[in-house]
Amino acid sequence: MENRRKPASLAATLDINCDCKEYMIDYLERAFPTRQMRIFTDETGAQRSVPMEDEAGNPVYNPEAEAARAQLIENLCALPPIMSALEGILEHFGHDNVAEVTGRTKRLVSTGDGRQKLESRSTRTSQAEAAAFMHPRERRMAIHADLGRAEWATTPETVQRIAAEAGMPLTVVRRAAGDLVDRWIQRFESGKRRYAALETYNLIGPWSSASLRFCQSEMKAAVIGPAVARMHQGEQIISVLGLRRDESHNRASIPIAKADERYAKAGSHRLPGLAGGSRAPLRRGSASPV
Repeated sequence: MENRRKPASLAATLDINCDCKEYMIDYLERAFPTRQMRIFTDETGAQRSVPMEDEAGNPVYNPEAEAARAQLIENLCALPPIMSALEGILEHFGHDNVAEVTGRTKRLVSTGDGRQKLESRSTRTSQAEAAAFMHPRERRMAIHADLGRAEWATTPETVQRIAAEAGMPLTVVRRAAGDLVDRWIQRFESGKRRYAALETYNLIGPWSSASLRFCQSEMKAAVIGPAVARMHQGEQIISVLGLRRDESHNRASIPIAKADERYAKAGSHRLPGLAGGSRAPLRRGSASPV
């Protein structure tokens, strides 16, 4: 049985060179013109040239051409190795500025003093670099729509603490026309006026509910949407929401993705940021695992 710990002999080792310089050197050695040419005049009076030979019939070579070929091969051998596309990108922009998601476990990394070191990489390293590339920390932020008097007393402190623990800047926005209690009062007064004017035979309740979700649409989405669009003008914003399809028939029929132009119309110069939105019910999921 072969001893796998015994190193292979030098004759058995493979010297693999993937550099294309070997092909160029071989081409120069074979095709570079070094033959000395002899000029003669043919029977028509035109000058022609033929390879020169000595008295013994051996080819004669031009020493200057041979020296030029040798110098060219030497310069070619002195060139640095040609990098692959990935290595060239890493070398140009820096290993810390490029997210490499290749799956390789080792790579050569250039240090500040011009040397190279072998760096080990794991699957988790590639995942972390991909996450940092797609979600750079300096672009992460937290935004909270304050409901005012209807908010839990501990909510402001809880929101601030979570944002601080996550290391994200916190932006608090509020409905300019008043808080949620003001909205309830406004709905009550409006419903009472319409009932008194006989515009409706049923007094409409002021409260938000599962069927009247203005607490979410007016107090949250309608406040956060324009604020985010103003902070990221000119950029495309993708909003991802997790909706349980088995909550209702309407949610189950919501498309996977659709453009959302409620807060920034397409081509708008005022709020050009909110160009798209994605609302996706969990097509195969149910409420229990969520």
